[in-house]
Amino acid sequence: MRGLAIILVVASHAYWRDFVMGGPTGVAVFFALSGYLITGLLLREQDRTGRIRLRDFYARRARRLLPALVTFLVVMVALGQLLGPAFATWRDALPTLFYVQNFAHMDPWLSHTLGHTWSLSIEEQFYVAFPLLLIAVGRFVAASRLVLVLGAAAALLLGLRIVLWASGASFERFYYGTDTNAGLILIGAAAAAWCHTRGPLKRDLTRWLPLVVAALVVLGFVADRQSARAVVPILAGLLTVLTLLVCHDRPARGWLTPGWLVLVGRRSYGLYLWHYPLFHVLQPRMPERWWTTVILVGVAWLLTLISWHFVEEPVLNRGPARTGRDRTRRPSARLSVRAVG
Repeated sequence: MRGLAIILVVASHAYWRDFVMGGPTGVAVFFALSGYLITGLLLREQDRTGRIRLRDFYARRARRLLPALVTFLVVMVALGQLLGPAFATWRDALPTLFYVQNFAHMDPWLSHTLGHTWSLSIEEQFYVAFPLLLIAVGRFVAASRLVLVLGAAAALLLGLRIVLWASGASFERFYYGTDTNAGLILIGAAAAAWCHTRGPLKRDLTRWLPLVVAALVVLGFVADRQSARAVVPILAGLLTVLTLLVCHDRPARGWLTPGWLVLVGRRSYGLYLWHYPLFHVLQPRMPERWWTTVILVGVAWLLTLISWHFVEEPVLNRGPARTGRDRTRRPSARLSVRAVG
């Protein structure tokens, strides 16, 4: 699913004019996946140890995200100094570094070369806030009812997105807002809570997954209007959640797990960082030919692999080893999560 999401995003940013909504579709898939994966991780830790260790969680997120991001920003600012501000300046980079790019996106004086990192800012804001909210909610809500709480919160925030659009709010408000995108993440979180307590959908519906993937691709061809920007991500998030509910703990069909697509999914973070500046800055200065896109995608993939092998992987391999504290403990009847340092 990550591989499919990044392909949708790259195809959109490659200026395939008829596929402009592929970007919002792919980002919505990423949001739903993030909610699903992080919530599942936290709930499993709760079952194993009886608590969620915030310090360990934040350290893992920092090791995974910051090295590639800092490297990317340093390179972009250096290119900006050498070749001109079309790449980036430190003033452009700071909102991305501090994960507030979705708010800074409304500043007309900032470069749009780093504009794609608005979605990373929203995800990081989720990583910071969600474990704390889960701890707070878990003190009062049984684990079996957590899916209802998360689902209701998701519905409320997605409804807010539609209401803001329908009432004439600015595009920036409903499209880049943390709250209006949090609903997309929370539907993934609700799916994780469902699978954690009830397992996947009882019927094996994996034979219908090609239709779900086809629907995600079709969403990319929707005309680029504000109404589409409001609604298409919601549809994409719901289709993603359907896939997660169907496939949880079930072997996926071979067509959904080819080795190359899995590899692209595993490197999707680096590819997301590097591809957009190439298309934003270089493509308008190159011939309008099909091979231009091929070259730029190839360069973006090369930079992604360099970042992985020389920056991301070494940092991850130096991460702390598991300790005795990770041994399994009996899960509590309620999700009473105790946070320790």
